Amino acid sequence: MKLKKYLESLNKLAKDHPESLDLDIIYASDDEENSFNPVNFTATMGHVLEDGDGYIQDGDINGIDGVVNSLHEDQPINAVCLN
Repeated sequence: MKLKKYLESLNKLAKDHPESLDLDIIYASDDEENSFNPVNFTATMGHVLEDGDGYIQDGDINGIDGVVNSLHEDQPINAVCLN
């Protein structure tokens, strides 16, 4: 999903349900929603290493696995990390 689409969905949610603006943000640990955790960090831009089949868990940005800080590496920014 691109950030633009994500923002559009969040803005629609806030417009349709303004009370949501005062609620905590949580995320599911996996696509089966086996557990939930709070979102603790703001979005961060970085470079995610890929192998053609998906993302490689290598490097980090602000302690979040899977992203290399592009400001310190010669890698183009290609992703926004949400948590």
